[in-house]
Amino acid sequence: MEKMIVSTSLGSIALRRDDEYRNRIMRMEEDIQEKASTCETLLIFLSVALIILTLPFSLFVCFKVVQEYERAVIFRLGRLMQGGAKGPGIFFIMPCIDSYARVDLRTRTYDIPPQEVLTKDSVTVSVDAVVYYRVSNATVSIANVENAHHSTRLLAQTTLRNTMGTRHLHEILSERVSISGTMQLQLDEATDAWGIKVERVEIKDVRLPVQLQRAMAAEAEAAREARAKVIAAEGEQKASRALREASEVIGASPAALQLRYLQRDDDYRERMLRKFRLTVSIEIKMSYGSASSIKPIVAEYDANDKAPTFGKVLHYLSIILVILTAPISFFMCFKVVQEYERAVIFRLGRLLQGGARGPGIFFILPCIDTYARVDLRTRTYDVPPQEVLTKDSVTVSVDAVVYYRVSNATVSVANVENAHHSTRLLAQTTLRNTMGTRHLHEILSERQTISGNMRVQLDEATDAWGIKVERVEIKDVRLPVQLQRAMAAEAEAAREARAKVIAAEGEQKASRALREASEVIGDSPAALQLRYLQTLNTISAEKNSTIVFPLPIDLLTYFMKTHEAATLFGNNNQQQLSDMQSSM
Repeated sequence: MEKMIVSTSLGSIALRRDDEYRNRIMRMEEDIQEKASTCETLLIFLSVALIILTLPFSLFVCFKVVQEYERAVIFRLGRLMQGGAKGPGIFFIMPCIDSYARVDLRTRTYDIPPQEVLTKDSVTVSVDAVVYYRVSNATVSIANVENAHHSTRLLAQTTLRNTMGTRHLHEILSERVSISGTMQLQLDEATDAWGIKVERVEIKDVRLPVQLQRAMAAEAEAAREARAKVIAAEGEQKASRALREASEVIGASPAALQLRYLQRDDDYRERMLRKFRLTVSIEIKMSYGSASSIKPIVAEYDANDKAPTFGKVLHYLSIILVILTAPISFFMCFKVVQEYERAVIFRLGRLLQGGARGPGIFFILPCIDTYARVDLRTRTYDVPPQEVLTKDSVTVSVDAVVYYRVSNATVSVANVENAHHSTRLLAQTTLRNTMGTRHLHEILSERQTISGNMRVQLDEATDAWGIKVERVEIKDVRLPVQLQRAMAAEAEAAREARAKVIAAEGEQKASRALREASEVIGDSPAALQLRYLQTLNTISAEKNSTIVFPLPIDLLTYFMKTHEAATLFGNNNQQQLSDMQSSM
């Protein structure tokens, strides 16, 4: 019991000592803060005095301007200024005690270099991607991480490796969209603490080892060749059945066979006539269409924020400068943009009210206004050939053409760092993803549908950048040489099988018709002789040097019956002679 009391008292003494130590530290921190605040106040007064003594030159150092798409994070004696990041527009800093960092809020594009990844089924593949991200919180991106852009790019590489390493090869090839979405969520969650917003991730290319590509190509070629053999065998089977039925029909009526021979003679005559009398006429018609121009509609951008008082002062000073230096200043103040251009004007970093200017002449104030020219004409981007592995594991090379234009000049400058570069990278990744989720026969037969889907996807993705995708066209789909040969063999086998089936079905139908004709002729034997005479008349009109006279089948039948009777009579006589000799 005494030991428990002693231990309890010792514990209470230790707790009191800890509380005293914490209180002492807190008092020391408060003293330091009081001294720091006193020193800070003194330095601020000295800085203000320096500004007053060096007027008006100090104004050029104290007043700064950030653009509409930028923010300034200000540190005063190392501490973040209250109120968060400043901008857009003009802001004030104290010399010697204030420092600031500019942060660009526009969307950036990062092209991840190819990463060699070992998949879950132990296949080494090379994968690259494109990440679209922007700074969502300027203060956090400066204060919480040393280099937000570098950290985000390194994290994108590792996330790509980790995501691909947990998938099988067939999942990587067939589920690119879901993999891109998973990567986007993971990156967005990880970079949120750095003030970064990941907007989009696109898988560009998945390159397989050469040996694996050859093996997959050999597999596809073998499948095509096997399919060609099956098609040829099925065609032969159908043709054999049709010919067997035709032979059964002909066998039921011997006269139908004679009509078939006569029909062959008529067919031969027609072919000879076509051979010597064939004429070919080629007519080429050319028509010219008028090209229609597209007149883009530019949306207006409203800047509702009012400039600060000092901004108005600078505005008036700039006007006074223009008046004092007239007419020389007019050459700097008046600018001209063409019919197909617009000018996005920034006044002290803020977007000028009224949206983009143009076409025609517009006015800017020297020293406080800057502007950017934006071309609204339709641009053409020839997507370079992209090697894509289709859903059925066939490597093809595909290229396309994208037609796009700037639909909102203000957004294309303020929302994205380089709208054209971002659109072109997105076109490449969209082409790869679209082709990678299709089978080869779909790519070859559904080009219009694929082009339409690509246009819709690109238009939705680039709408936030002020870009309008007008048209997407698939240029060419190039297959490996071995696969081309296998597909040609398959197509040839299919056409030959179809030709055999068509010929056999024609023979079958002709046999049925000839059987009916033979039944009609069988009712009148003289009709068959008239058919022979008709054939002779047709042949004699061709001026041939050789005429074949068909021998009537009835005459042959008569001779055959006479020969059989004579043979039977001779056999009977020999039998009688042999009987007589044996009796003697």
